Amino acid sequence: MIQRTTDTFDQQIHPAGSPFPADADVFLTTLATFQSLGNFKWEQVAAITAIHAVLEGEGTVLHNGIAYEAKRGDLFIFRKGEHYHYYDHPEKPWNYIYILISGSRLDALLEQIGLTADQPILNVSDFDRFWIKLNILKQEFEKEAVSGISAVRAGWELLELLKERCERHTPSLKRDVTETARQIIKFNPQTVTNVNTLADALQVSRVTLFRSFKKRYGISIKEYIEQVRFERIQTLLKASSLPISDIARMGGFTDPLYFSRAFRKRYGVPPAQWRSMDRTSAQASSKSQVER
Repeated sequence: MIQRTTDTFDQQIHPAGSPFPADADVFLTTLATFQSLGNFKWEQVAAITAIHAVLEGEGTVLHNGIAYEAKRGDLFIFRKGEHYHYYDHPEKPWNYIYILISGSRLDALLEQIGLTADQPILNVSDFDRFWIKLNILKQEFEKEAVSGISAVRAGWELLELLKERCERHTPSLKRDVTETARQIIKFNPQTVTNVNTLADALQVSRVTLFRSFKKRYGISIKEYIEQVRFERIQTLLKASSLPISDIARMGGFTDPLYFSRAFRKRYGVPPAQWRSMDRTSAQASSKSQVER
C-alpha cells in the first residue's frame, strides 16, 4: 500500500502484483481510495485509463470544454492520453474509489457499457448494492490478493458489474474466455498449475475450457503450459547466469528433480549441459563472423 497525503486530499493506493498480462483483453493494475480534505483541485493528462466511483460528495469534471457534475452514485472515467481538470465542492468534499484498468479490448468494452468518449460520466442504479460488491474487490486489493490471473478476472468482474448497474441499456459483453486463458498462460506460466486452477479463475467449467482450447489452438492446455514454461526457461538459460534451481522456479517448476527429468526428456540433455552447449555454439558463431 502507498499512502499519500497533501493539504487537499488523502489517498491509499493498492497496486496489483506483477507481472501484468500485457496482451489480455482487460485487467486491473491498481485500486485506490481517495478522500478530499476540502477545496481539492487537480489537472492532468491521464497516463492510464481510470474509473472513479463517487461514494460521497459532489464535484465537477472538465473535459473537452464541457463541465460534468459528479456526485454519489456516479462513475466518471479518465481515458489514457486525455486532458482533465477536476475539483470538488468545498462544502461537499469528494470521497471516491478509483481503479486503474488496461487491456487490448478495453476501449471497445467500455463503449458497450456506455462510458464513451463523449459520455465520460454515468449514474449507477442501486448504488448501495454496487458498493457492497465493489468493497469486496477493494478488500482483495488491500490483502494484496490481486495479480496475474486474478487481475484479469477482476477486470472482467468489474466490467460485468458496471454493465449490470449502469442505467444506460447495454448489450452483453463478449468475453473470449479461450483467448484470455491463452494470454494468462503466456504471461504468467509460473502461476498456472493446472487446468482446474485456470478454469476456477475464469469461472468456467474445466471441461468447457479444455475442449474449447484444444479445438481452437490444436494443443491441450497442459501441453501449452509446458511449451510456454520451457520457452521461458530457454531464454533464461541463454541470457542469464542464474542457478538452474532458480530458473526452474521462475519457469513454474517447484520440484528441481522433476524439472531436470522433464527438461532432459524434452531436449535430450540436462539443463546445465544445454546451457553449456548453447554458449559454445554462440561463441563459435561469433568467432566465425569475426574471421570473415
